[in-house]
Amino acid sequence: QIIKMPSQRWCLLLCVFVACGSTLRAEKNERQTSAPALLLSDPHFDPFRDPSKVVRLKNAPVQDWESVLSEAPSLDAATAFNKLQADCKETGLDANHDLLLSSFDAAARSGNKPAFVLVAGDLVVHRFDCRYRILFPTDKELDRNSLEFAEKTIDYVAMQLRKRFPSTPVYLALGNNDTGCADYRLDADSAFLRHTAAAVMAGWPHGSERERTEAEKDFQHFGSYTLTLPTPMQHTRLIVLNDLYLSADYKGTCAGSANPATRAELLTWTRKQLALAKDHGENVWMLAHIPPGVNTYSTYLHGRDVCRGQGPTMFLQSQALADLLAEYASTVRVFISGHTHVDEMHLLGRDEQSPRRVPLKTVPSISPISQNPPAFLTAKVDLRTAVILDYELHVASASTGKSISWSSAYDFNNTYAETGFDTRSLRNLFQRFATNNPADNGAVLNYQEHAATGLRRLGLQALWPQYVCSMRHESAEKFTECACPASAQNPQ
Repeated sequence: QIIKMPSQRWCLLLCVFVACGSTLRAEKNERQTSAPALLLSDPHFDPFRDPSKVVRLKNAPVQDWESVLSEAPSLDAATAFNKLQADCKETGLDANHDLLLSSFDAAARSGNKPAFVLVAGDLVVHRFDCRYRILFPTDKELDRNSLEFAEKTIDYVAMQLRKRFPSTPVYLALGNNDTGCADYRLDADSAFLRHTAAAVMAGWPHGSERERTEAEKDFQHFGSYTLTLPTPMQHTRLIVLNDLYLSADYKGTCAGSANPATRAELLTWTRKQLALAKDHGENVWMLAHIPPGVNTYSTYLHGRDVCRGQGPTMFLQSQALADLLAEYASTVRVFISGHTHVDEMHLLGRDEQSPRRVPLKTVPSISPISQNPPAFLTAKVDLRTAVILDYELHVASASTGKSISWSSAYDFNNTYAETGFDTRSLRNLFQRFATNNPADNGAVLNYQEHAATGLRRLGLQALWPQYVCSMRHESAEKFTECACPASAQNPQ
């Protein structure tokens, strides 16, 4: 028996089938032209949280650390740790073991398997050298053993990432705390760099032997390296900079001597890699810990009167890196950084009207030391152009405890009503931020919520026009022109 159906119903069913087919084809095409990526920064893992375990960690191979760290804390762990904090004049808390593993587990669950994982530095806890010296005051080989413990800390963090992403490339940058001696001090060609190279290289499951050998040599020399991102990425190069040497706060070698030669050499090396990438028609992703540009928080915290001749505080010692990136803006698709511990975005390049500037994405920290919620980013990347098509912020409900939950806070495209994290979208967004259109209040509030916490957020809201200037201009002179109307400038 043939069931008769009105022609309108047949049309409706046909439309449904066509629509479903179109949706499936669109999703398939999107999967074929884009891939997910995972962006992490500033874990600042603290292996000193239970001081009674540190001797065992010091003597144990890093493969045994998880077992030791997962044991119940000693009865006096909190008291001993609080004393260590006080002795080292540290009030904030970095990531303990539970938070470290929770963040990596959440990242592994956050979506499809990433094409690659980037970590923008500072794997080591703040005041590492002070903590070690206090716990081992009679160590006759203090410097060597402290360095070895720092290496094992980095190795453990890297190992836990590889455990969750066993066949995915994991690329690590070093931060100002990842030095083996003291914050903002590092020697080129040091034992620390030679020994840490193994942990960093273990995250490179792909690549030619020649390229890996060259990258290892560069890392052992000054903690920087370059590699081709593997398929499914197309014609895309990753350049990882240890830009500690370029920092305005770099204090020189571990012995305290100046080290300008390495700074100059790093800039020369970076120029060479960018020129080669351009000649080969490659897209470039840059990964470093410290972003170029104006440190607005430090500028106004320390009361610098920018409009009366006092220059803003800068993250880097000079404008050289930012100018180099602007010169190769047609090649560099994005600059990924950490360091500030919060979710930020900027454009690099002095010419604001240039169609090619370099988008800068600062990845928020896993460490909650700045009173920020632990967080990380997932991104969707165009395979052919290497442009970030969209990204999503994931935040933790708490920073301690065994049952930390993670959730999505926002995604770029929907929240900011722009399409893709590129020069055009960021220029539009920053212009909207600068004009105070009530229609953009939600986007502004979202940005402020994730770029600062507590009293810092109040300061950001009070200085919002100046902060927007730092988003649009990374050079001191352009920032000053933007932040200071001509009537407010007085060089006297």
